[in-house]
Amino acid sequence: MYIVHLSDLHFGTKNDANNWYNQLYTDLHEELKCSSLDALVLSGDIVSNSTPEEYEAAREFIMNLMIDFRLRRSEVVIVPGNHDLNVEKAEEAYTLKDRQKCTSQELEEGHYIKVSEDVVRVRDEEQYKQRFTYFSKFHETVLKRLYPLDSEHQYTLHHFPDHDLLILGLNSAWQLDHQYTSRASINPHALSNAMTEINYNYTYKNSHLKIAVWHHPLKSPFEDRITDHGFMEQLAQNGFRLALHGHIHRAEKEDFKYRPEKQIDIIAAGTFGAPVRDWVPDYPRQYNLLKWEGNKLTVYTRKRKELYGAWQVDAMCPQDILTALSHYEIELWKPKKPELKNGKTLQKVAFKPPSPEQLDVEYKNLLEAISNGEVVPFVGAGINLCDRPKEMGSWQLDSQYPPTDSELAAYLTNIVHTPYDEIIPIKCPFYANHLHEPKRSSSENPVLICPLFTEQKVMLEEIALQRLSQYADLREATSLYNTLRAIFRRNYSPNKLHRFLVDLVGIMDKKNDRYPLLVTANFDNALENAFREARKEFDLVSYIAKPQSNGQGDGFIHQTPKGKVQTIRDPNKYTDENGSPLLKKRPVILKLYGGLERTDSQRRKGFVITEDHYIDYLAHRDISQLLPSNLLNTLRQSEILFLGYSLRYWNHRVILHRLWPEAQFPNIYGWAIHSSPGIMESALWERRSTMFLNMFLEDYISGLNKRLQPT
Repeated sequence: MYIVHLSDLHFGTKNDANNWYNQLYTDLHEELKCSSLDALVLSGDIVSNSTPEEYEAAREFIMNLMIDFRLRRSEVVIVPGNHDLNVEKAEEAYTLKDRQKCTSQELEEGHYIKVSEDVVRVRDEEQYKQRFTYFSKFHETVLKRLYPLDSEHQYTLHHFPDHDLLILGLNSAWQLDHQYTSRASINPHALSNAMTEINYNYTYKNSHLKIAVWHHPLKSPFEDRITDHGFMEQLAQNGFRLALHGHIHRAEKEDFKYRPEKQIDIIAAGTFGAPVRDWVPDYPRQYNLLKWEGNKLTVYTRKRKELYGAWQVDAMCPQDILTALSHYEIELWKPKKPELKNGKTLQKVAFKPPSPEQLDVEYKNLLEAISNGEVVPFVGAGINLCDRPKEMGSWQLDSQYPPTDSELAAYLTNIVHTPYDEIIPIKCPFYANHLHEPKRSSSENPVLICPLFTEQKVMLEEIALQRLSQYADLREATSLYNTLRAIFRRNYSPNKLHRFLVDLVGIMDKKNDRYPLLVTANFDNALENAFREARKEFDLVSYIAKPQSNGQGDGFIHQTPKGKVQTIRDPNKYTDENGSPLLKKRPVILKLYGGLERTDSQRRKGFVITEDHYIDYLAHRDISQLLPSNLLNTLRQSEILFLGYSLRYWNHRVILHRLWPEAQFPNIYGWAIHSSPGIMESALWERRSTMFLNMFLEDYISGLNKRLQPT
């Protein structure tokens, strides 16, 4: 992750903005080979006199950065400095008054200016807030977020889900004005409000890295520094690891040690654009480029000696007496040994692919569980992406591959003609922020186009299948179900992952007096066809939604290898036609959300697909009371191998809560394989103590298959 940290820009004119931008662009793009950024942090003194004209120059500079380096508004952090308050508005807030006529509140220390023994200037508190008006409007223009004028709310939170990063912006100039220039501090109420918001948000609170940003230094030979360091203790206690600031017009690093394990490294950026008269001797214009990778932060310091010169290496980071480096490194945290929990290694965040050493450990744990017959594969729609040709376009009905949830949603949009504002809960971030109006690709195919990447469609994964199908069911129920039947009555060929599961069942065979159980959340029959292709018998247990309006008639059916279908009426006592419990004679495939088998002559609505279906399925009756008891017990007593099953969708999480209630089963021991996870995905798996591995399914299964083969 790359973060550009600029401070003390002191913009004056648009010419400054254009010149400085071109110099910065060249340095980042050509010298540092940085074609895109992940965050931009401006730590105060954006302009010199806090006027609208100066802020317009700053706005133009920032917008150029956003466009050329692919930055979203949410990835830009701006905090005010002492030059971001307007002196004229500060002066206007004070009025002359006879001291004898002032109230004790008006004469509160720091709220008035002494003119003489008899006359004072008393400030109007509401008018006093207006000194940040121009900064607030600038903040809103750039970030579409009005910066609060009330000091207790002057904080901003910026979450970066792709990197599990949280940045807190604070105003260290909230007590400053033309008269009081040395009262830099952090407002305790603003900090408290920020901490409350963080602690009430699980994602914010558990962010892997937390950074705080303000303007003024903690240490300085001058009086305009933050003298009350109590707020640093709160930041350290709440897991903040880094702090960024400016003001001192030179780049440097220090640290705040609250406790050995609660250290905060403080990084100052030099001035990016202060006039030459304000340069600190031997310190020209400077800025920092921060690179975060794993447990290491690398700070590249850059300098520009000539006003219209080029940026270059700032070799002012001491390595030893004779040499200096152009960068320095910070170890953010000590590498931790994997924690052990019931023999399983755990990791907090799974954004990086597992190391070969970690993967070997997890394969070893899985193979041991397989040999003991203690693994239940649990597959989702992601398994259907295996064996796909790269040149394959959008999924169509004549495809030989079964669809994923998002592909099914995309296909249904062309069948049931649903309006996009009804089915897309999450729009393009630029459209959501009202930067651009949405565009349509064409009248024949009216797909929203993201203005950020004009050649790409809005991600179809954001179209919730259950919402789309709910709308379709209300508008054109017959068309929806006819379409679903046409899709899922097809005999889809299994891919290599389906076939691997058949081989895995063969390896597990009959262990602990029972055959293996496989669970699928998919509607298609590719897994069943893999067993038929291998001529392996299995029992199929599938959910069936009967036509009762309140869902009370819903339940599961059992289909034998010969096609005989039997309703499971008493899950606790259910046996097959020969009086044997399930898993005693054959493996069982459990289809949690139902499906359409070719032998289903009753033509019942066997899908759990719409929002109302999920409400009936998960609210009216407890699914654990519908499943045969030996299947449910096997699930709860086994280690689960989740393949292609994502927790980003609420319905997927709810069913796991029903199968493994947290009060009784707080952990679901096993493994979840998923590539390119978000923070929520990995955090949800970790909460239930499931080992999450960020890698492609095909790579994981290939590695596992090699270890299963006899040598």
